[in-house]
Amino acid sequence: MTGATGFLGAFLLRDLLRQTDARVWCLVRAASPELGLRRLRRALDKYGLWEPRFARRIRALPGDLAASRLGLKPQSYAEVATCAEQIFHVGAHVHYVASYAAHRPSNVEGTHEIIRLAALGRAALHHVSTIAVFGPTGYFNGVTDLFEDEPLEPHAECLRYDIGYSASKWVAEQAVWKAARLGLPVSVYRPGFIMGASHSGIGDDDSFMARLLRGCIQLGAYPHLPRQRKEFVTVDYVSAAIAALAAHPEGLGQAYHLVPPTRQQSPDLEQLFALLAACGYPLEVLPYRTWAERLSEDPGVTTNPLCPLIPLLLDAVTQSGQTRWELYQDMPHYRSERACRLLAELGPQFHEMDQSLLARHVEHW
Repeated sequence: MTGATGFLGAFLLRDLLRQTDARVWCLVRAASPELGLRRLRRALDKYGLWEPRFARRIRALPGDLAASRLGLKPQSYAEVATCAEQIFHVGAHVHYVASYAAHRPSNVEGTHEIIRLAALGRAALHHVSTIAVFGPTGYFNGVTDLFEDEPLEPHAECLRYDIGYSASKWVAEQAVWKAARLGLPVSVYRPGFIMGASHSGIGDDDSFMARLLRGCIQLGAYPHLPRQRKEFVTVDYVSAAIAALAAHPEGLGQAYHLVPPTRQQSPDLEQLFALLAACGYPLEVLPYRTWAERLSEDPGVTTNPLCPLIPLLLDAVTQSGQTRWELYQDMPHYRSERACRLLAELGPQFHEMDQSLLARHVEHW
């Protein structure tokens, strides 16, 4: 498994250890296996996931996703290639204002290394992608529905206007499907906007939505973007869905959209901020440009969670002056019939973003 020290990775590692009797080898940046295990434990502790019984079934593999042969020692590399039955590739570099070139070593070349490792042995590859691989296709192409079998190629041009992370995940997923056509057993999972855990609200405080909501509360205002709909999913739902689908006999060879089952369960930004108001945070609504300028000129901007994202929020990328974020209007419906059909049998429960769930997130923040 890659990415086990990350947010989704920590939850998925917990679920794999709880739901199977497998030993899980985790690629982790560390000087030694002992320090690697310590990093893994800290990651799970951060989200309240660690159980002492996990220690005997986790093996930390010191390495680097962006390095040749994953930075593994030859003996470890050969052992993983020979013994691994499943590879869960969750690890990725995520930076909202960095370029494609900055994301390429970990997200593209790292995926190439994972494919090579899987091809050397007998492992099935479970690749965690994102619905962002389609970019702002609704804005540019007028697409209204995106099915799980949708080819990625027609949406490539849209990624010119998107962030480097999305483009890198598009290239990485293309490599995975090429490997599948050559005979590698693979599955691809495309989550929506991953929020905190359903029961506790504990989440990734550095995520875009966490920064947006906290930043708007601090500013006292939010932007008017009425046609921006968000596919909110809780992290425990996504991790449970991946673990369940990976174990299903029909699971391999498919792509799965891990998003709300129906369009009505995907609130737009207006609805989201209405929920926030019901949680006790009524905010002023401003035209987008007015809001962005107020944010950038606010005396407290350096302490605002949105401060690192200002280049993304103000950078115009079209001739008519829209920023990358504004292009995510008229978003398509990410259809998930295949995932919903199998998950209905397997049991992971979807939690809709309603007032009570958002209140748990706000309480955590």
